[in-house]
Amino acid sequence: MRVTTKMLNDSAQRAGLPINGNSLLNYVNGNGKSSEKTLLNALDKNKGKSTFAVQKSNYEKVEKASNKLSASASDLTAKGEDSVFAKADTEEGKEALYDKIADFVSGYNDTLKTLRAVAGTLDTLYCNSLKEEAEQNSDALKEIGITISKDGRMSLDRNKLKQIPSADIEKALGTSGGFLSRVAFLAGRISDNAEANADSISNHYNAAGNLSQTAAAGRYSFWG
Repeated sequence: MRVTTKMLNDSAQRAGLPINGNSLLNYVNGNGKSSEKTLLNALDKNKGKSTFAVQKSNYEKVEKASNKLSASASDLTAKGEDSVFAKADTEEGKEALYDKIADFVSGYNDTLKTLRAVAGTLDTLYCNSLKEEAEQNSDALKEIGITISKDGRMSLDRNKLKQIPSADIEKALGTSGGFLSRVAFLAGRISDNAEANADSISNHYNAAGNLSQTAAAGRYSFWG
């Protein structure tokens, strides 16, 4: 493809460089000026900014998914007359319970997926911890229609779930200090860590397009 002056001017405009009548060689070499002014250098810096934006976006996705997981797990562990299990003796209450379990499964899968996208050391530990919690409870979960695949993802058989008494569902999910409580705790830590990383990336991204080691490593320890 033939590179024209118009194409160069368009690229220069997107890169934040002044538009003029320079030749291709002048654009590439910066017309003898500082390398900060060259087209190639500017485009490379924009590429760095794009990577920064992707990293920040990925952590924001982790935060969103883990918040969803935490909320659904917390709802399922709630006690009292307004809890989902307390209201599960009516048809409407049963459907609300099934919907909340479906939200939990979806939140769990989304959290695993987004953690794998960022793949930091702490993120990988959190991901493995979620998988271990599910695997350790896989037999009980299977009894109510939730199966665990080899990659850790959950699948929900809603028809099978509907055949199980709500008391047995509650027992299988380990709502009192069991499986759901541990997942809710992990989800909270994952959300905090993701938020801190997204903020850290924003705060430590400098004019040269570099990420500080603090942002890349993460600010939270495993248990906070």
